[in-house]
Amino acid sequence: MELEGWNSIPPGSVAAFEVGAAPRWLRVLFFAPFIDRFAYPLLVARGLGSLDVVDPDLFDADAARTKGWRILPQGYVAPRTWTTLRSSADSPDAHMGWKTQRRALMPQQYVVAGIAVAVLVALMIAMLIPFLLGLLAIGLIAGWVFWRRPPPPTP
Repeated sequence: MELEGWNSIPPGSVAAFEVGAAPRWLRVLFFAPFIDRFAYPLLVARGLGSLDVVDPDLFDADAARTKGWRILPQGYVAPRTWTTLRSSADSPDAHMGWKTQRRALMPQQYVVAGIAVAVLVALMIAMLIPFLLGLLAIGLIAGWVFWRRPPPPTP
């Protein structure tokens, strides 16, 4: 199944998505694991998907505009851009989303996070800390592990 913006990007172009300008529900969908790929076509349809042309010979501007893409002037960087993907003509890994482009955590960081969650659960069961405070702390740990901002795209 081809999803515009996820695994279907016009050849000869690089895509950027302005997630910060999207409605909150679409941002939540964008950051949700496994279903994030369905946010890309919605971003494109809302005009939040921008294309930077890298090979004018392969690129078809009219076809891209009819799908909802915005075409950027040469050298323009979109504000609040989160991810950059190359078209499949340019890269075999074009279907990969921002999650594959972010910095990887070291295995030790996962172990530390797991131990911290286990300690918090034990403290909540023993009623040494309030239940809601424990849940808040676990949520902060999960946020640190899973929802970190990706690095800036490499040219």
